[in-house]
Amino acid sequence: MTINAASCRVTLEGVTKVFDGNVVIDAIDLDIKAGSLTTLLGPSGCGKTTILRLIAGLEMANAGRIRIGEQDVTALSASHRDVAMVFQSYALFPHMTVEENVGYGLKVQKVAPAERRQRVDAALTDVGLAGFGGRYIDQMSGGQQQRVAVARALILEPKVMLFDEPLSNLDTKLRRSMREDIRRLQQSTGITSVYVTHDQSEALAVSDEVVVMSAGKIAQIGTPEELYRRPTSTFVATFMGDANILKGMAVGGGGAFSVEIDGYRLALSGVRPGVSVGPVNIAVRPESMRLLRPGTGEGLPAEVRSWAYVGSSNEYMVDHRGDEMFVVTPAGSEVFRPGEPVLVAIDPFGVAVI
Repeated sequence: MTINAASCRVTLEGVTKVFDGNVVIDAIDLDIKAGSLTTLLGPSGCGKTTILRLIAGLEMANAGRIRIGEQDVTALSASHRDVAMVFQSYALFPHMTVEENVGYGLKVQKVAPAERRQRVDAALTDVGLAGFGGRYIDQMSGGQQQRVAVARALILEPKVMLFDEPLSNLDTKLRRSMREDIRRLQQSTGITSVYVTHDQSEALAVSDEVVVMSAGKIAQIGTPEELYRRPTSTFVATFMGDANILKGMAVGGGGAFSVEIDGYRLALSGVRPGVSVGPVNIAVRPESMRLLRPGTGEGLPAEVRSWAYVGSSNEYMVDHRGDEMFVVTPAGSEVFRPGEPVLVAIDPFGVAVI
């Protein structure tokens, strides 16, 4: 399946959406690159699904413009936007077979039966369901139903694919498998895709770019690595996985900053523009911390409050002068028991000035 991704950029300019006097989307600007998979990520009620529905034409903006390629689609109905959507609930027809579900859109478009059958077979092969066309939906597992929903959207060869929490009804192992399939299909077809989720690991795994949202506004946009390693606010740092927020003092300058925390100094590289000498907050990822025995190195003095073995790692809560810190160490590393004094050493690679 070949898609002309060059014409499929999605642009929102000053888009606002109001429900019952409440501003749900607040004059946002967003440029979704052609051929990319961009994820809208945020807590419930932040507006991410509303943006998806605005792009789809299922909701109409109160202000601003929406463009797909060079076409202004702000006032167009959903049926005139050339987008396809995969819903959280799958929205499949239980009285139809798999092939009838997948080919339904082509039937509405009056595509000839022979071509329709050929495209249905190709779409089912793409999603790993070749030979399942004659089954009914209630004979398919949850993961298979999700693949049917993806095939039904993919077969229309839309300019834009929209995914609304597509994996939320699946178990953890199946979610991992399905997100890899969705990413593979998106890359192979080049269809511009917008993906909504509240799951941070899912967003990190599938996305070219992630848009973190909070209360109807965009908090930060970046690649998964940029957002995880260089968050610009406490909200983004704590939402994109676990983070310890510590107070320190920035010293130095010219890109060669160090941060001092209670006498413990960290040399930092890649500090974002605008950071100046003086008090700062830093976000430290728990896996960037190491626990040492006192006298065996440098670190922040602390006491272990709790320890949990979770298979692939050890999880600790430690107390540093009244402040709790969450620390994750690899399985097989030395274990520290509650009540033991420790030093918390920090790898600068996992530190961001916010």
